[in-house]
Amino acid sequence: MNAKLGGFKPFGSWILEGTQLTFKALGTDEHHGLFALLADDEVMYVGTCEVSFRHRMDGLRNPPASQQTHYRLAPCIRSALSSSQRVETAILVMPEATRQELKERRDALIRQLSPAWNLRA
Repeated sequence: MNAKLGGFKPFGSWILEGTQLTFKALGTDEHHGLFALLADDEVMYVGTCEVSFRHRMDGLRNPPASQQTHYRLAPCIRSALSSSQRVETAILVMPEATRQELKERRDALIRQLSPAWNLRA
């Protein structure tokens, strides 16, 4: 996993079954914190999660257009997988963090790493 993601741990990987995205989680689910999408160990996206990480990943599999971020990220994941890249999710569990603390930590990582799939910091 990318060394720049100190404290993050592997959570699962993405596969493409035909045109359908599938997420294979490692171990048990966690709640509340940050997640990163990595393509061949390069950080492509950093986001917040205030629910179950598994629930957040499920939202990326077949997102409705109303879920703008999920709707935008799903084709990015699909394209990376179609290009034979390995796509994984890593998480940083922060159960006591407030919404503001999560956003501040996420934004700091985005400024530091400049992930290609993030639109802003």
